[in-house]
Amino acid sequence: MNLYLVGGFNYVSDDTTSLDVEITNNFQLKKICFITIANSNQNKIMTYYTAKYEKKYHMNVSFIYDNDTRDSFLNKVNDADIIYVIGGSTKKLLDYVKQNHLIAEIKKLIQSKVFVGISAGMNFLHQFYLADLNVYENNSTFYGFTVEEGLSFFNVMAIPHFNRNGSDYYGNNIDVIALEDGAIVHVTNSYLEVISMFNGCSAFYYDAKEKKLNYLHGIYEKKDFFAKYELSII
Repeated sequence: MNLYLVGGFNYVSDDTTSLDVEITNNFQLKKICFITIANSNQNKIMTYYTAKYEKKYHMNVSFIYDNDTRDSFLNKVNDADIIYVIGGSTKKLLDYVKQNHLIAEIKKLIQSKVFVGISAGMNFLHQFYLADLNVYENNSTFYGFTVEEGLSFFNVMAIPHFNRNGSDYYGNNIDVIALEDGAIVHVTNSYLEVISMFNGCSAFYYDAKEKKLNYLHGIYEKKDFFAKYELSII
């Protein structure tokens, strides 16, 4: 398993070089598939990532949209080396996966490919996630956070775009992985590594048993509370 969870970033204005280099140079892979289903700006996403990964990193780039059939989805992801799930509406992404009976296939992708999940792409893999359905569905600027249920591959609650100085919900009875914009958690079969894409961004883990928010940095063996980053059985 080579899973990258990313708290979020502005794909137009932020410098994502460290993430780009991490998933391209480290694995020397040539085919990347972007799952854009969650995002409402699919054409802009296609233009941006084609220019970056095809021209700069000389990769074979493909895209999955919300109108792709199940067969089209499977053909594209099976042909790719890297699966990159773009952020946006987690609900929209989950609806597509469930309606097309792709839950087992997503799990196989996590096990067999380099898998990158940004924001919603991080959320939908977890047992619960913190979402703002009001903003995504109503084009509002009001943030009314709600706790929603994901695919439960990992028995942890996900919080992307975490604001350590704000009033984000940590959770009371379940462990939480909370990533600020630019924070990356790389999960393998043996360890969990925290990578900072921007200066000052951090990752946190809320231990429900201890009622404590832990600051994460560096590399950890997957034991103790990180043992929950074993893929659950479907």
